[in-house]
Amino acid sequence: MTRQYEDETQHPAAPDWRAALGSAAGVALRHRAFVVAAIVLVAAAAGLNAAVGVLRLHFKKQAVPMRMSFAEAMPEVIGTWVQAAREETIDPDVLDALGTDKYLFCTYINAVGVGMTVGELQKLLHGRSLPEQKAEVIRLRRINPAAIVNLGLTYYTGKADTVAHIPERCYIGDGFDILTSPATLSWGLDRDLSVRHIVFEGQAGQPPCEVVYFFHVNGRYEADSLRVRSALQSLLQRYGYYAKIELMVMLNSTAMTARSSMQDFLAVALPHIEAALPDWRQYGSR
Repeated sequence: MTRQYEDETQHPAAPDWRAALGSAAGVALRHRAFVVAAIVLVAAAAGLNAAVGVLRLHFKKQAVPMRMSFAEAMPEVIGTWVQAAREETIDPDVLDALGTDKYLFCTYINAVGVGMTVGELQKLLHGRSLPEQKAEVIRLRRINPAAIVNLGLTYYTGKADTVAHIPERCYIGDGFDILTSPATLSWGLDRDLSVRHIVFEGQAGQPPCEVVYFFHVNGRYEADSLRVRSALQSLLQRYGYYAKIELMVMLNSTAMTARSSMQDFLAVALPHIEAALPDWRQYGSR
């Protein structure tokens, strides 16, 4: 018994190669699903990269510079309209929420509408501080609200996310209520121009205000923020930008009077606004 034990200790049995091979095959079979999945993922990634290269798809938009700032493009006098109460600086928190440093917020007053000449209105506003000009705007608004148009211009580029800061959200967030449902109106003005129109209830005894806004996105006008977003998310376009043009007039008579006033202002102001925007022909064909 002792001799047999010694022999077995000194000469252990050889491993069974058939069992080892079967075990390896079992492992391979158990992991075959993983291997197949990995192959599919690698093939899909390669195919996606190839498609992006061949079709020239662009998931991130490159920025498009403005031709000039809105402040440079919008003159002090446009026809019978005189600029007043221009916001030179904005609170940093508000600016951060706005999401752009390319903006212009000001008021335009129709001199004829408030019973003055352009020269008289310029003289009235000249040299006055921003608070003093705002006080004059309030006084003149009592004479003829439709002659006072608040203008807001903002510019965004290189983004393809949700279009922010539309009046339906911002005015309601500031405590306004909607009096008339948003509607899309065709204004023309020698352009293919449609605008979004809303009337909001005033605050703290103020009269209602009529708001009109629209966008200029990748070389064309749009009234619907969803269509703006769709244009920016086109994978076939490398570049992207949009500008929002917003007008507000307070009401004390008929909405049609305010609407006509805004149309009159846009007819003379749009060429100046467009002068600040990019020449899309330089980018859209790339």
